[in-house]
Amino acid sequence: MGKHNIMGTIILRTASGHVIYKSNRTHHRAAVEDAVMDGVSLHHADLSGLDLSHGDFDGGNFRHVNFDGSNMTGTNLSECRMTGASFKNVALHGACMAQSHLIDCDFSGVLFGGTDIFGTVIRGCRFDTQSALELHFHDCDIFEKNMFVDVSGLPCPINRPPVTILGGPSIMAITTTHVIMGNKAMTIAEWMRANTMIEKSPSHGLALAHLRLMRGADTQPPATDVAPPGIGAAPSMMGTNNFP
Repeated sequence: MGKHNIMGTIILRTASGHVIYKSNRTHHRAAVEDAVMDGVSLHHADLSGLDLSHGDFDGGNFRHVNFDGSNMTGTNLSECRMTGASFKNVALHGACMAQSHLIDCDFSGVLFGGTDIFGTVIRGCRFDTQSALELHFHDCDIFEKNMFVDVSGLPCPINRPPVTILGGPSIMAITTTHVIMGNKAMTIAEWMRANTMIEKSPSHGLALAHLRLMRGADTQPPATDVAPPGIGAAPSMMGTNNFP
């Protein structure tokens, strides 16, 4: 194990057992806070399966840290260096990751919600949950070379913030190559073939309009496009994400 609590002493370790930090605290959250405050690099620390909720880790060095399965609800991770960190199945509701570097991180199974990513660098990261599609990616300083993996394992490159549409049975996100509905994805060509002739819902009609705009934006300045007739009241569209 990478962390131990022996006779009231919490020891933070790497997965291989190397001791990184010793604390006389009785809670791992406080021990991590002390390590960050003391300027200790927690590079490669094993912080998996812990209750780190509402911790204040501002400015910490968490490169290649294993947070898998931990509760990080309401945790302050602003201005942190987290290259190569793993967040598999972590709860990040209400967490603040503002102005942090999230590079090559794994967010598989993560539950987001009200997660602040303002000014963040997100590059080379993996996402696979519906709640990830609700993140305000346009707030990032850099967002590139990321990947959404659907329930079947289909990888969908996300090289710029997707257009996200709410109001349907599930969240719909449009990337430059795929349409993602909930946690299932298909290529734009496949989705167009399935939905061009029959618009099944207002969300589908709005998505078609934006796909046309996106295709035009890749070759020329976008012209004014008219939404397909008869789609009824338009569902809400997240104004938080950039439209190409």
